Order: sequence, then structure tokens, then C-alpha cells
Amino acid sequence: MNYSPELDCPCGSGKSFKSCCEALILRTKLPSTAEDLMRSRYAAYFLKDIAYILATHDPATLQDNYKDIEVWVNSIQWTGLEILTSEKGGVSDTIGTVHFKAFYSQEGKVECLQENSSFRKIEDQWMYVSGIHNAPIATSKNRIGRNDPCLCGSGKKYKKCCANGV
Repeated sequence: MNYSPELDCPCGSGKSFKSCCEALILRTKLPSTAEDLMRSRYAAYFLKDIAYILATHDPATLQDNYKDIEVWVNSIQWTGLEILTSEKGGVSDTIGTVHFKAFYSQEGKVECLQENSSFRKIEDQWMYVSGIHNAPIATSKNRIGRNDPCLCGSGKKYKKCCANGV
């Protein structure tokens, strides 16, 4: 993994990567909630950690198109995550849903993925089951300029933030 533990976590929690998603992605700690898993999966997408993405996908719903996932992940630069709502998915629950928006750029176009994700706990391990994608969200521009504010919400210019892939 090539990401500094002292940097802000890509999941947008406001914590450092080390105190947020790093231990989950390294698999030295299990996510406590469905939202924790959602955030760590987003961080894994950001870091292009396909192994973690596949390992945290419910085997019953993982399709044989996982090679397509790798191609897609490598074609995208993730720029921000916004958790809209979470239902159930707590420490004592066995199922949960997380509704989120994930911002990214692909081939210079700014996009937003909005999804209602379902999770279930299998032997004390939260797993991603499936997601229902909402209609694509129109962005104010379909291209972000280097001097525009970064979509991740950092307050920095895009060229000083997510344009560099960190």
C-alpha cells in the first residue's frame, strides 16, 4: 500500500488513515459496522486495492466479472465520499444499508456514483452484498479544471489535491 498513514483517510471521516481505515484494509482489524466496511471499501477503491475489495464482497453475490472490476477501478480516480444515511448495520446487527455518493473523475470527466449498498454479517465479518445505483448525478461541469476547488471537499485546488492521486 502506497499511502501515508498520517494523511487524512480517503474515506472522508476526518481521521488519519492510520486511525481509520488502514487496519481494516491490512486486515488486522475487522469493521465494527456496515458503515465502517463501506468507508474502508471506498478507501480500497481509492488505493486500487482489488484484493480487499474482493475479500469484503459476499461470496454468494460475487460474480465472475471480477476482472472487469479491476479494469474499472484502475480507470478511475476517486475524489470524495459522502455518506448520506445508514440503516441498521450496527455492532449487534446482522444486516445493514448505507446510502452514499462517491465522486470520481474518469478520462477528465467528473462523475458521481450514488448507491444504496446492502451489507450482511457472516461469522462476525461485515460483507458487501449488493448495491442499487440511483440515476447519475449531474455535476456542475463535466470537466474539472486544475484550479477548481477539489470535489473531495478538502478546500484545496484540484491540482494540489486529488489530481495527484493522493
